[in-house]
Amino acid sequence: MQIGKYLTFALLGATAVAAQAQTQPQTDDNSTIYELLTTPNNNLNTTRFVDLVKSDTGYNPIINLLSGPGNFTCFIPNDESIEKVLMVWKAYAKQHKLNMTGNYPPANMSIDNYTVSDLITYHVIGDRVNLTNLTDSNISVSVVHSALNNSKVDHLGTGLPILIQTNASYTEFYNETWMEANGTYLQYEVGNGNEEADVLVKDLNATNGLLNVISSVLIPPMQPTIVIKEADDLDAFEDLLKKYPIIGQTLNNSTNFTLFAPESEALKKINLTGLSNETIQALVRGHLVEGVYYSTNITENALTNNGNTNFTTFSNITFPAFFNSTSGNITLNNTARIVEPNIFFNNGVMHIIDSIIGNATIHAAE
Repeated sequence: MQIGKYLTFALLGATAVAAQAQTQPQTDDNSTIYELLTTPNNNLNTTRFVDLVKSDTGYNPIINLLSGPGNFTCFIPNDESIEKVLMVWKAYAKQHKLNMTGNYPPANMSIDNYTVSDLITYHVIGDRVNLTNLTDSNISVSVVHSALNNSKVDHLGTGLPILIQTNASYTEFYNETWMEANGTYLQYEVGNGNEEADVLVKDLNATNGLLNVISSVLIPPMQPTIVIKEADDLDAFEDLLKKYPIIGQTLNNSTNFTLFAPESEALKKINLTGLSNETIQALVRGHLVEGVYYSTNITENALTNNGNTNFTTFSNITFPAFFNSTSGNITLNNTARIVEPNIFFNNGVMHIIDSIIGNATIHAAE
C-alpha cells in the first residue's frame, strides 16, 4: 500500500480527539505568533507542534511565516492531536522499515501529493480572521483560504479553503432571543467540510495575526474520489464511481466546479440497471455545475433576487435554486434540498442533497 493512502486514511481516523475545555491564556500582544507558541509556560498545550517544526530544516518556511511580518490566522493542533498522529507515523515507519532519524516525520514526506510541510501550511490563513468578530457581524458560516496554494495540490489557485462555523444551527444563530441566552457559549469549528476540529482557544492577538488552538490536525481538501469515499451518506454514489471509473476521472481531472451529490437513499431510488454508460455520465453531469459555489455564495446571490438564483450544469441545462432565509434551506429545482453543504475538494466543492435534482437530470439523461 502506498504511504500516502495509508497515512491519509489513518490520519482521518486518528485526528478525531475529544475536545476538552481549555482556559483562555493571557498573552503578550507585542509577540509574533511564533513567539507566543515558544514562550515558556504559555499554557497553550502546543509544545508538540513547536517540536515538530523545529525537528527538520524543511519546516523553516513555516517558522519564518509565523515569525515574520504580516497578517495571518493560525489554527495550531494541540499536543493530544499531534501525539495521535505521531503514533500513526511511528507505527507505519516501523512496519515498513523506514529510516527514522527522530520522533517526527520529515517535512518533505509525501501524503497523496501533499508534503507534511504542506499539511502544516494548510493550518495558516493569509489574513486576520477574528472568530468572535464573525459572530458579532452576524456571520455563522465563513469560507476562508489557507496559505497552501501549491499548484500541485491547489487546483483552484486561491489557497485551499477552510470552513469556519459555529455549533449553532441556522435557526438558532439567527434567533435573537436564543443568541442572547446562549451566544456567549458558542463554540467554533474549522475544517475541510468533511472533518472538523473544535477551536479550544480563540483569537489570541499577535503582532502578525491571530492564534487559535484546535483539537485535531486539519486535513486539506483532496481529490474528489478520496473525499467522496470518506463522506457520510454517499455509499451509493461511491459505488457508482467504482462501476463507472470514467465519472471519477472526470471529477478528479476537472477544476472550478460544484457537485450536488445525491445521498445514498435518494440515489438508490433510481433504477440504473440497463442504462448505458453515456446515460449514467449524463445523469452525473446533470449534478455538476461550472463554478465553485459555497453555501455562502449561493445565499448571497439568492438574497439579491428575493431568494432566487440559477445554475447551469455541465450538460448545459439551467435549473433554479431557492434560499429560504427563515429556515436556511437551499432547494434546487424545487426537488432537492442541500442537507450537507460545503465539503471541499482540491478542485471544487460538493454539497450533499436529499434527492435527484429532477428535470435537469431527466433532460440530461435523455
